[in-house]
Amino acid sequence: MGRVVREMGKAGDGQLSGIQDAVTSMLDDYESFMGSELITYLCVWREAAQKHQANRAKRAVAATPLPANGQRRAG
Repeated sequence: MGRVVREMGKAGDGQLSGIQDAVTSMLDDYESFMGSELITYLCVWREAAQKHQANRAKRAVAATPLPANGQRRAG
């Protein structure tokens, strides 16, 4: 499972959102027919997609420079 989670970093934001939506939909429709191990792996996969997106968003905010203010106030 660790390799799958690491390789998920190659997915785009739309793909990560798609993974989350697809897993949620699959669990909603078929959870009662799945074994507990499969449910666990799907939940880990979905959570990994969420974490990748959250980390990307944090990095994007941290990398965004503050707008420069070209004027200084007289002091």
